[in-house]
Amino acid sequence: MKTNAVNLTETEYVLPGNRLCPGCSVSLAYRHILKALEGQVIVTVPASCLTVLHGMYPVTSVTVPCVNTPFASTGASATGLIAGLKALGRKDLTVLAIAGDGGTYDIGIQALSGAAERQDDFIYICYDNEGYMNTGNQRSGSTPLGAISGTTPILGKQQNQKDMTAIMEAHGLPYVATANASYPLDLYDKVRKARAIEGTRFIHVFTPCPPGWRFPFSDTIRIGDLAVQTGWDILYEVENGAFRLTSASASVARKGNLRPVREFLVEQGRFKNLTEEQINKCLEMSPKSADRRREIERLKIEFADRSDKIDNVVATYDEYHPFRGRLDGPKDLQRMLKGAGILEFRILPTQGHPEVDSDEMTGYVKSLREKGPKYASDNKHKWCEVENINEWMDEGFGFDAK
Repeated sequence: MKTNAVNLTETEYVLPGNRLCPGCSVSLAYRHILKALEGQVIVTVPASCLTVLHGMYPVTSVTVPCVNTPFASTGASATGLIAGLKALGRKDLTVLAIAGDGGTYDIGIQALSGAAERQDDFIYICYDNEGYMNTGNQRSGSTPLGAISGTTPILGKQQNQKDMTAIMEAHGLPYVATANASYPLDLYDKVRKARAIEGTRFIHVFTPCPPGWRFPFSDTIRIGDLAVQTGWDILYEVENGAFRLTSASASVARKGNLRPVREFLVEQGRFKNLTEEQINKCLEMSPKSADRRREIERLKIEFADRSDKIDNVVATYDEYHPFRGRLDGPKDLQRMLKGAGILEFRILPTQGHPEVDSDEMTGYVKSLREKGPKYASDNKHKWCEVENINEWMDEGFGFDAK
């Protein structure tokens, strides 16, 4: 039976008042996670926003026991708790390891992967606010391409996100799921299901962050909802290898009413810059890539006045790409020469020189333009090795030059 507002337990394990930012979605998600576990849980948490929610000893806003663990060792800490409960003969408690994207995608991935490979019996939940928000919004492995962060303040992040859920699914876990703080009942049901399964279970929770993503504190639920309605965040579960869409994502897929991703991205101040490199990264992705479509949509949102031009660039590139050679332009030549000890190169056809046939030079320049250096070379036109361009010009040159 699906949970609704009527049959959701009224018992609270997260007390009123904590030190998180206004509008933080982590407290909403955590509240429903602990409800689903009915308080019969031992939590292990690394340095993160959640340690701020728990508070500083001896004051706490949570009624369940919690172990604060070093950043890199959440998975190992969970393994130790499991062993301790087994030694005591306690089977009534669930071990819950819960960490942010920094402690999951980056610093803690090795301990998590080891525990998952061993199939240790615990639930691991990653609450993902796409950055190290507790320490100043530094970029993480989950920060999207182009997003402004504390460590990528000008051009935005230059790399794509990791697909952490797919990485965990590759471990052959009995249960892997995604959830969203704006859909707390879907999260509640997934934690309830995970509780009844043995082995390592992994749940990824999308948690919008108002100060880090630069949107008003009052819009948290709406931003999380837009992520699902636009397909930026997809709700699903994989149980024993069987994939199934859930909640609003299942409804969107059934009705075919996916909204443009621009509606999600345009609401956030972290997406505001555009660079040639980011455009090229989008274009180099497979035309069938969801990441490519999503990034192109984002560029069109941020530069709406150039939307048609972006479409034209994409269409032209896709037409050209199948015929692309290895040496089509100056950047290709620079890449080929990189590391060869050549610091600078120039193509220097000289018009009006007594040793140069003007018509022949004009024809060669035209051939370079139309064919590129790969197919325009011949025995008459040679490359000259030059250490100092001024000295070379002063000494004069001819076709016998080195």
